[in-house]
Amino acid sequence: MGPVRAQLVRRVQLSVRRVIADGEYVVVEASGKATTKAGKSLRQRVLPVYRVSGGKVVEVTEYIDTELASEVLVAPWATAPRV
Repeated sequence: MGPVRAQLVRRVQLSVRRVIADGEYVVVEASGKATTKAGKSLRQRVLPVYRVSGGKVVEVTEYIDTELASEVLVAPWATAPRV
């Protein structure tokens, strides 16, 4: 996430809409908003799915609108130095 955070003015602000827990899984429905250093607005819904074991988060899968993200953010590999 470092290369993505580096493109933002500040961290993404999340507003949680709903949390659903079932066994070792927790799903969070949220809306996120941020502004890039290039002045572009990023507003989208996110859906992280957490797996918790022994009181700790052991796995995270996050669903986002990748098309929207690619329109607003620069892919980390697009700016990586060539070797």
